[in-house]
Amino acid sequence: MVLKDKSAGIFQLKIDVGQHFNEAKGDLYIILREPTTEEALTLSTGETDNNKIFTLMPSLIIDHAFEEKPGTKSTSEAVWKLIMQRPLCATEIVEEWSTNIPLAKRKLKESEK
Repeated sequence: MVLKDKSAGIFQLKIDVGQHFNEAKGDLYIILREPTTEEALTLSTGETDNNKIFTLMPSLIIDHAFEEKPGTKSTSEAVWKLIMQRPLCATEIVEEWSTNIPLAKRKLKESEK
């Protein structure tokens, strides 16, 4: 099987962000994919640099409920730029994603042994 699309990964995480934009729960969300091997390697070099993660986030957004205007979806980059204007929202997204990706779960299990 040849995977041509990065969004075809196994792991996807839907995160509700409506509460950060005065919207009802479930109205605004983003769906993040797992990192590619290359992306994961850049994140795993020594101590994790939050700037690397924040820089990588727009490319990990595979779907969202944000619209530029009615009927026209915003770009992932525009969505992340908007999210970054709300530091608590951005931090919660990164924390939830980084603790729920399969590699992080495996590392946590290994450290508990």
